[in-house]
Amino acid sequence: MLSVRRLMFNNRAGDRPEVPDVLVTITHRASDDALSTSAAAERLKSDGIRIVTVGIGSAGTDKLRAELQVGR
Repeated sequence: MLSVRRLMFNNRAGDRPEVPDVLVTITHRASDDALSTSAAAERLKSDGIRIVTVGIGSAGTDKLRAELQVGR
């Protein structure tokens, strides 16, 4: 997620400062490193970036739902 901040939300190459930053993530399973993922998401949110998450799949939906809800 750090590269997302550096590459996309940098007010260059089409990223306009007057337009809200929104990151949409689509995932099919829970993270292998939930603590690192959660910390990265918190850093993005503290920079004012809104994160919209979409979880797909049928296996492990409770774990995935819990991870996507962290920090709401």
